[in-house]
Amino acid sequence: MMLCRECLVANGHHPNCPNAEDMPDQEFVLWFNGGTRQHFASEFAMRRAADQYGFDADDVLRFGEVDMLDDNGLIVGGCYVEEDAYV
Repeated sequence: MMLCRECLVANGHHPNCPNAEDMPDQEFVLWFNGGTRQHFASEFAMRRAADQYGFDADDVLRFGEVDMLDDNGLIVGGCYVEEDAYV
């Protein structure tokens, strides 16, 4: 009997389990103070934005969200994993 380490379902996976073969790609949202948002449909696109705007893409994947700070330490935006993409 196989037991998924992520979702603990025997011989399969729960809907949208990250270990399932049919798991949809993660989507990401980059936001800025003032309401501007950019949506990214792939990890690759989010990593390109991380290089451009100077945030840590690995932290977005690890923690689900990361803030972008200006030179004074004030939050000017951020990037997060779009949770609604999995519902």
